[in-house]
Amino acid sequence: MILAAAYSTSLNPKAKRKGDSGKAKRLGLVALWTALFLVFLYIFNLQLIDATSGAILGVFVGLAAAVVIALIYNARLNARLRRFAASHEDLRGESVATFDKDGVTYRNRHERFEARWAAVDHIVELHEGTGLRMGIGTMPVPDSALPKDMSPDAFRHKLFLWKASQ
Repeated sequence: MILAAAYSTSLNPKAKRKGDSGKAKRLGLVALWTALFLVFLYIFNLQLIDATSGAILGVFVGLAAAVVIALIYNARLNARLRRFAASHEDLRGESVATFDKDGVTYRNRHERFEARWAAVDHIVELHEGTGLRMGIGTMPVPDSALPKDMSPDAFRHKLFLWKASQ
């Protein structure tokens, strides 16, 4: 038995992602720093007109500014990486993956590779798909690319059986 899945790996920027957004994480960090600042003021009972207290406060504000700058840099870098990955995926065009008792064959407009089941470390359930982990990478197969008469659980079960037979 041979299973084939054809799909586009283009990244949809409007697609909903599983989990919290980066915005929620940033708001949490701002809340954390605000709480730390208030605890700092309470513990040391700072009087802002005192010269020593002002110097300590200046150091704390400087550290907080460094964290904010690092967060902004990280957000901009991640946005650039997402744009780069999206443009690269668009160039690939349609991907076709074939699975059988011997392993996996994958091809698109620019790439082609074959892997025996021994090269597949794990078969994992992804949000709306299945992933084949090989080394540090994961080959995603969307549920929408499966044959119409096959459920995602049946697909993963068949992959597990083929992998176990190697």
